[in-house]
Amino acid sequence: WLRGRSAVTRRALRLCGFSFASAAAASCSMARASLLPPFATLAVSAYLLRCGLKLLVELLGGMNFLIGLLSLLATSIVVARLEWGYDWRPPFEGITINVREPYKKISGMKYNFEPSNCGTWSLFTNLFFVHTSALLVSLELCVHDIMVHDQDRAEVEGDNLVPEGMMAQEMNHGKCQILFSKAAEEQLGYPAGWRRFYKSVCFDVMPSGLRRAILAYLEAGFVVLTNFLGRCPAAMDVSLWHLTEESEHCWDSVPDLMASCGVGWGLLMWSAAWLLLPLLMFPMAFFEGCIYGRKTIFKNPLSLPCSLVMLFLFFVPFLFLLQACVGLHIVLGRRPSDEKYHSICNNMKENVFGELKSQFRVTHVQRPQEHLKKSEIHRLKAAAKSLMIAKRLACAAGGTFQAPDATAPLERERGRALCRAWAPAASGSTARPWTS
Repeated sequence: WLRGRSAVTRRALRLCGFSFASAAAASCSMARASLLPPFATLAVSAYLLRCGLKLLVELLGGMNFLIGLLSLLATSIVVARLEWGYDWRPPFEGITINVREPYKKISGMKYNFEPSNCGTWSLFTNLFFVHTSALLVSLELCVHDIMVHDQDRAEVEGDNLVPEGMMAQEMNHGKCQILFSKAAEEQLGYPAGWRRFYKSVCFDVMPSGLRRAILAYLEAGFVVLTNFLGRCPAAMDVSLWHLTEESEHCWDSVPDLMASCGVGWGLLMWSAAWLLLPLLMFPMAFFEGCIYGRKTIFKNPLSLPCSLVMLFLFFVPFLFLLQACVGLHIVLGRRPSDEKYHSICNNMKENVFGELKSQFRVTHVQRPQEHLKKSEIHRLKAAAKSLMIAKRLACAAGGTFQAPDATAPLERERGRALCRAWAPAASGSTARPWTS
């Protein structure tokens, strides 16, 4: 797939630090994955969803069932307007985007799954997020393929102010999701065929307009997801880091994707979500939880009914709130208020991500409508490290190093004089003094 992309996309991905070698290795392992488990899971889950809907309609009656759905949706729209202030508003002023990386590298983060302890109350919910990770691997690549599709944005001299910070964050998220999915495949036996399935659907089957609509739906939905997990942060460190950075750039990505896909594709995606999301959230999460979390169920039989109750308690309100917020945003063009954007982001950074802040460094900062820049803290650390190395070199050479005055600019000639002052002065040496 990477070879088939345009030179513009490849250049932009390379600027984001994308490792084509690691992507090729992941693609080779994924190419050998069988598609039989995904298709079998889809067939069983679709049958379970059909039986469940048929049972609800028979118990409640068709008209009562429809009225109940519309009542829940109307209530969710009222909650969305009162809680997050969705309305027609001018463009948002923006939030500063911070590109973070863990000190122990993305590959050094915890991606551990214990097959016999997948959660007493959250077994099926955890399997839903494992499945979602396989989808996000392909969608993170879709972000780069779409955001840098035009020549102007991909050029360094072009009008690439808006997507830079988001693209750098999403590239780190893509690497993280690959490692998360591979850990689930190795430790839980989760099929790698799902990554191959979603890669084929996203890049070979799906039209570009629908890809943009799915990404717009996903980015708009993070407003709801960050609120849910921001109030009860019981997720892995990887997920909390991911959601914190999503809260920083959703204001930027959603309007851009809405302008590129149009209202028609957005309405189609929102309508299809009424069928796709219940399929993923309920029968598929239950079916995969019973298969790949079977050791947890055998060890603790109470995890089956407890997780099933929690599955409905969590996902039923989440489904309707998600549909209400995304419908208001990408279909009707309403967005949250400026105060809510800031409060959501501040809550994620201070309350949710606050305990993990010491484990990450900010490598780049992008203020609204400015280019991506290296973090000032990162530069100060680099300067302090350079002075430390200079002192160690001077000590090893038998000389002394005097740091320049911090208040005076370091001129080139003065820098050469300082270097010559502590350079090794061996008798008869013809070595040139250090001048860099």
